[in-house]
Amino acid sequence: MSVRVPKVREKVPLEGIRRTISERLSYSHREIPAAYLTIDVDMSSVLSDRERRQEKPSINAYIVKACANALMNHPYVNSTFEDEVISLAAEANVCVAVDTPKGLYAPVIGQAETKNLSQITKEINDLAQKAREGQLELYDMTGGTFTVSNLGSFGIEYFVPIINPPQTAILGIGRIRENGHAYLTLSMDHRVFDGAEGARFLADLKKELEEKAPSYP
Repeated sequence: MSVRVPKVREKVPLEGIRRTISERLSYSHREIPAAYLTIDVDMSSVLSDRERRQEKPSINAYIVKACANALMNHPYVNSTFEDEVISLAAEANVCVAVDTPKGLYAPVIGQAETKNLSQITKEINDLAQKAREGQLELYDMTGGTFTVSNLGSFGIEYFVPIINPPQTAILGIGRIRENGHAYLTLSMDHRVFDGAEGARFLADLKKELEEKAPSYP
């Protein structure tokens, strides 16, 4: 009996950043008992507020700021879990996933709760550029307490992201649909907090984006 073998374009060794990503996400999928919650958020206020501003913040800046504000009231969502110890962070260091030709990076917007939309937009753009040019430093990549991953620009409705350990939660953002709404999905480490706390965080995040975003500095 003959066996079909596909022609190989190229064999790429798993090394560098891709190897690191593989190891971390394999650990996350294998070891973390994750739960997933999705909420529908009306982004109309964000879109309207963005249009009225002379210097238009990025959508990710609104999301990072909203997450940072909500995280301050939900320390277990804003935490890391290592060696059987939960560390509740005193600041919201929000990682933003960036796609590059060399793999996925998640540089950190440090103390995002203290920054305005212009500062966050500039940091996201600067870090994304550094990531694409391979210029990120260790400081740019460490100390994160929460991650956001936005695939809306690819037309994705919603998705379930994998937690980036030792963080205990990550938020996946889908596209803003024709009705102005978007699905936000929280992947959470069920060892650290339960579904009710995750739901409370998402409810606060929804309120931030729907009601408070137009007043962000």
